[in-house]
Amino acid sequence: AQAFSETEIARVRCNAFVAKTAMAGADRFPFKLYKQEGDWSLQGSEGKYSFNPETCELDLGEGAVARFYCRPIQQEPLRPSSADAAIRAGASIQIKSSEIMREIQDEEENEGALFVLPSQLNGAEYTSHERRSIVEVVEEYKRDNTGGPRGQLAAHPAAAQFVIDNAANERQQEGINAVDQLLKVEGIKEVLELRNGYLEIKEPKDEELEKQVLALMDENLHSLRPLVMEDIPASGLTPNKGRRATDMQHKVGLVYASAVPVQAYMNKGPKAANRAFQECVAR
Repeated sequence: AQAFSETEIARVRCNAFVAKTAMAGADRFPFKLYKQEGDWSLQGSEGKYSFNPETCELDLGEGAVARFYCRPIQQEPLRPSSADAAIRAGASIQIKSSEIMREIQDEEENEGALFVLPSQLNGAEYTSHERRSIVEVVEEYKRDNTGGPRGQLAAHPAAAQFVIDNAANERQQEGINAVDQLLKVEGIKEVLELRNGYLEIKEPKDEELEKQVLALMDENLHSLRPLVMEDIPASGLTPNKGRRATDMQHKVGLVYASAVPVQAYMNKGPKAANRAFQECVAR
């Protein structure tokens, strides 16, 4: 259901000091907390989680504590990166064709790695923008064999359940949402709308308005919130989904990323915005 190859995995190998410094001092949880404490159940295993909105620490149970980051990228508008910065970033990022669950549970190669998962803009994994596709329990991810759900299933299930319980959707309008600040901007909010984690793009009245919307997006991209869960034990389901890998105690990080549907889902049909504009928004 995602516009991603199931085997295309972005694996970010981060220097621990740099990663911790960049994410230090996380603000208080900025969204409405629909569930601070919750239950999870997966493949016959069950437990509870507890979230601290002041520190963004997520007690997963079983002696593990993860941390959820959702701060905006920065306070000032983004500026073009220097060539040197791009070279340094390239040295730290690998694109690997593999199997996501096996990679997450590879302690020798990937302890401490960040895995970028194809998710929605609310951090959850819905097969479509329609209300009937809203997921309520992590067990439902077993039916979706795309890369995002598989990645979440490979890590401790409490993390996935917390995101599911607090993701923005039709039932929880003020939940976790990577674009909440962007969609408050005058001129943008009239054209873009989040529908159950998917970004809907409406047709501007004319070409001049299209240019204005794109300029406003450039000015406000810094307000996007990367949704990141760090220090999660890789003790979710094994790649065949047959059992929990409770013997896996090394930790990884998950980045809940999302593409923008172009001529797909609610962004197709006679009332949809033109393809060129959709592609510009997506880029």
